[in-house]
Amino acid sequence: MAIAPTHSNLLKLKKELGIAREGYSLLDEKREVMIMELMGNIHGFKRMEEDLTEKLKEAYIALEDAVVSMGKDNLRKFSKTKEQPYVDIRMRSIMGIPVPELMIDIPEEGCYASLESTDENFDLALMNFKEVLEIAVQWAAREALLWKLGSEINKTQKRVNALENLFIPEYEEDIKRIEESLEEEEREEFFRRKRLKGRGY
Repeated sequence: MAIAPTHSNLLKLKKELGIAREGYSLLDEKREVMIMELMGNIHGFKRMEEDLTEKLKEAYIALEDAVVSMGKDNLRKFSKTKEQPYVDIRMRSIMGIPVPELMIDIPEEGCYASLESTDENFDLALMNFKEVLEIAVQWAAREALLWKLGSEINKTQKRVNALENLFIPEYEEDIKRIEESLEEEEREEFFRRKRLKGRGY
């Protein structure tokens, strides 16, 4: 439905266009910052993934050596934990986006083991698997962050596109149409008064 070509509507549209342009600028800036944040975290995520893979290899090699030196039955016996690792999930905000922050608490004395009953392979495997857990928790938090950022970038991109390609052009077109209509009215009024003046009214 066409907007009536009045001065009040023209002022209203210009104000709304200003708000739309400001919103576009802010959203575009937010999108750029989020993309940079995403790229930085992707690099860290890949490095963390490589560390996790490498640490898992080391842990399984140490575990295999412990099986050979201690035997499966002894290994099962001394691998029973007193306490399970505890993961604390906290939320933090990145540019207004809530993302999880995971903190893991691994008990220091988690196994029924003694210096006489276990060997260095067992201790090395235990230490490596603790490190695997710590990296895995941070890896999971980073993955959640990447998904959140990716989703928010997608939403922001859609809003930027809508403003740039739909709303702002529509405002500009309506403003131009109203300005042309008002200018035409002013010209007609000017010539009408000129004719009346020429007739002596």
